[in-house]
Amino acid sequence: AGFGWRMNIAIISSFAAKESLVGTLGAIFSSQGVNDTADDKGLSISMAEQSGWTVWHALAILGFIAMFPPCLATLVMIRHETWSNRLTAFAGIYPIILGFILAVCVFQFGQLI
Repeated sequence: AGFGWRMNIAIISSFAAKESLVGTLGAIFSSQGVNDTADDKGLSISMAEQSGWTVWHALAILGFIAMFPPCLATLVMIRHETWSNRLTAFAGIYPIILGFILAVCVFQFGQLI
């Protein structure tokens, strides 16, 4: 799917809440001194230059996160309301697998083009 170690760390942190993915990426890139340049190009341009991300990387990430389970609190509420560990596991695992398949398809399609 074209995810590097930085994106994988951000995805792991987004189990708590999806919006933490952006904050984690910002923290990872700013801690590596990316924004300390004299011209201060901005985080998005620095991320693209340093990691080599393309539009297809971005689309794959967007597709993956769109299918990703909402947050840990939602899974807790699914367990609380349904009293089913199996349904809770399905609600957590199935979207991850579906999102990864979508991300791989989008990224590989982009590589073919």
